[in-house]
Amino acid sequence: MFDAITPQAIIDDVNALTDNDGYSLISTAQYIAWMNNEMSTAWQWGMRCNRDAFTSNKEGQITSPANYISITATAPTGLGVTDFLSVRGVDLKLGDQAYKKIRPWNFVTRDRLIMLSYRAIGENLWLMPPQYSSLYPFRLWYITKAPAAAVGSLSTALSLPTGVDEYVKQGMAAKVRIRLDEDPAPHFEAQAQARAGTEAWLQSAHGDQGTIADTSDDYWSEMW
Repeated sequence: MFDAITPQAIIDDVNALTDNDGYSLISTAQYIAWMNNEMSTAWQWGMRCNRDAFTSNKEGQITSPANYISITATAPTGLGVTDFLSVRGVDLKLGDQAYKKIRPWNFVTRDRLIMLSYRAIGENLWLMPPQYSSLYPFRLWYITKAPAAAVGSLSTALSLPTGVDEYVKQGMAAKVRIRLDEDPAPHFEAQAQARAGTEAWLQSAHGDQGTIADTSDDYWSEMW
């Protein structure tokens, strides 16, 4: 489960945790920088626990004569994905059939592909061979990047995995204590507890994280 919380609410809670009643030693910009750093760190260990919880998808189709499309550029030149981090897989919709996965192509064999396949290079999604790339709609599965707060958007809610907001707040509070030459240890301990709780939630309750031996890989004949 992901929870919505605004940057301002996080800052207010950090101030409460550190008994800060409005002094200006720490700027809003500094709070936001700390917040984004803590969220980025949380995304790194969170994805190691469960990539499925950080996976989303986007549908699209390449326009002939091109055989690639930007993942992040806005439509109609791109897919308009604003939270893209990395590709997990691509499916094709073959006529009225359900989506069927295709495989990534090896870069060194890009000039002799005979089956339709994909590769993400930078922020572009390439389908090869070119003569087939614009024939079918596709569905891109991708890992999302951590949200980023901004000074000018303090009331815009962020979506964070359950428990990550507490991890972020305690990490920021520790930095405030250090700035004030006070002991940050209680906040680091609370942050570690928040991380442990979120990791347990990610590992046990959400997404298929079984090993290859534990999961089904039923064989169907390849279309490409």
